[in-house]
Amino acid sequence: ALEALAFARPQTPASQWLELDLLLETQRYVEVLQQADRLERKYSSDPDASFSAAYARAIALHGLGERTQATTLLEGIVKVRPTYRSAHSMLLKWKDEEK
Repeated sequence: ALEALAFARPQTPASQWLELDLLLETQRYVEVLQQADRLERKYSSDPDASFSAAYARAIALHGLGERTQATTLLEGIVKVRPTYRSAHSMLLKWKDEEK
């Protein structure tokens, strides 16, 4: 899917976010961090983009073993936006895994 997406022209916001999702699904966490940074900068005027990028970054950091940093990032998202259900669910999952 990532290879096919590379041929998609022009790149749209949807295709760029799809790429981030596919990188997460394939556990390519270093690339997730890079893509999240690119998208956060590119769509800096959209608050949802910042939260989405931060959420992806947290998952990538967790996957890379940076669990404390990942948890802190998700806690920040949930604090600012308590209705962000994905972040809240992931945070609960991680805390359950720690027990």
